[in-house]
Amino acid sequence: MSTSASSDPGDMLVRVSGDGWAPPVTVTKTVSESDIYQFAGITGDFSPIHVDAEYARHQPVGQRVAHGVLLLGLMSAASTAWCRVAQVDTLSYGYDHVRFVRAVMIGDTVTVRYEVVDHLPLKRQYLSKVEASNQRGEIVAVAEHILWEFPTDDDPAVRSEGGWR
Repeated sequence: MSTSASSDPGDMLVRVSGDGWAPPVTVTKTVSESDIYQFAGITGDFSPIHVDAEYARHQPVGQRVAHGVLLLGLMSAASTAWCRVAQVDTLSYGYDHVRFVRAVMIGDTVTVRYEVVDHLPLKRQYLSKVEASNQRGEIVAVAEHILWEFPTDDDPAVRSEGGWR
């Protein structure tokens, strides 16, 4: 299977590759100055390394960098894309072993690869490997993600307890 489609919001590209059930998904986005300022506004994280060009110029990296948690947001977008392809309804149970291993600069194009590596049906969990790389193929962030699948109406626990919460 190989598809390519634009996704909401705007300039993010989603690709699906592989064969069989629930193949890996990639999400690609070029990080703009506007993305960084909007993220700072939403989160309140106005650290000068993100928003002050003069300050950042005198730091070891030499320029402003994207927030690490902005990259985590792109990982979340990739998990949503995977869920659409797999046709499952889930909630994020959390991320483990998150590492921001290389700075992402304004203008960098980040590609997140999201691959489910295990399914635990009794726990209703999907375990995924997530890697983000830049346009040079350098890994910029990694994580393990756990998705929790919504129970279905025919699940015995849902029927016996009158619903789930």
